[in-house]
Amino acid sequence: LPWLVERPALMTLWSDCSGGLFHTTLDRVLKHMHLSFALPLQQILPHSPDSGSESNNNINLQEETSVNVTSAFICLCLHVYPVIRMVVNEMMDRSELSSSLSPSLSPLAQDVLTVFQFHHYTVEHDVTDMEQHLLDLAKEVMLEEALSCGDTERCVKELQEVSVMCLQPRPQTLWAVAALLTSDDPDVMKAATAFFSSAASHKPFRSK
Repeated sequence: LPWLVERPALMTLWSDCSGGLFHTTLDRVLKHMHLSFALPLQQILPHSPDSGSESNNNINLQEETSVNVTSAFICLCLHVYPVIRMVVNEMMDRSELSSSLSPSLSPLAQDVLTVFQFHHYTVEHDVTDMEQHLLDLAKEVMLEEALSCGDTERCVKELQEVSVMCLQPRPQTLWAVAALLTSDDPDVMKAATAFFSSAASHKPFRSK
């Protein structure tokens, strides 16, 4: 599989998940990906509005630490873990994984993932760095949530700041933006229209 051979990081990831074999169990893939990517992604994703801010010096340090730890855990549960499962789910071409936050997948744990399924996914999505791919996907899921929150100012801000090059795009993203084309707020409509105009030159958008 030339694609993997030419991408050492992906080849190493598969080898670590499989022990160098052509197949491995779903449980092993999920556990290794959680171990490898969950904490790095949690540190990168904006899981707390006040994370990293030095403007709250009047807040008790213990309380602030507790809030940040809680926010980080929420980020892991709501964004990182589901995104990892989303990727493995698509590799497996099944839907049972995405809805669960539990590390235990007893009915599915021994299901087999092959190197050919792994290879197909990375080629289809042009993945060269799995951590970056997961980060982009997590941000896209968060974008979908932001566009559906009903906050018009936030919608406009998100649409103006997002880079279409970092989006797959997922069908849910397209639906979320399309819904804003009929918004009662002219600024939201304008931002959604501008987003699609910009995205039109991006091949993944044209193909969908």
